[in-house]
Amino acid sequence: MLYEATRLRALAFKPLTIGFVSLLVGLLYGAYGAAHTQGAARALHLSYMTPIAVPFVAFTLERLESLCAWKLWACLLDAIVVALALSRVFYPVPFISGHVLFLTYAVLSVRHRVSRVFAALVLCQTLVLKVFFWHDLHTPLGGIVLGVLGAAIYLRCQK
Repeated sequence: MLYEATRLRALAFKPLTIGFVSLLVGLLYGAYGAAHTQGAARALHLSYMTPIAVPFVAFTLERLESLCAWKLWACLLDAIVVALALSRVFYPVPFISGHVLFLTYAVLSVRHRVSRVFAALVLCQTLVLKVFFWHDLHTPLGGIVLGVLGAAIYLRCQK
């Protein structure tokens, strides 16, 4: 029984499985949003909110993979970064893009290539939207600075 559980865990957290599950959740989230929004809200949901679901799921699955090896500080740092990024939904935190903060942190702190690629692609897409379409230079810069700082702390403490 333990052997089967170990095999299942090994299969569940393979990079390709993480990639497949992340894409599936992103597609389902996008379909839900498309069905429940209209007009400009639908366009925003599909172009800005849906893409981040894919690297977020990949990040979460990757962190769950090492659940037994978690250190309290790593959990706390992940929680702080995710909470700060999500707080932008409820309160306009000045000078910080929650998307860019989370995606920068994810790009620099995840282990699997598939998770890193998803985060990097969505980070590029987010930066294009913010800088070239919305003419927002300040919040992406704040998100990058905090994301790099958080990832540097995370990686430094991993040693």
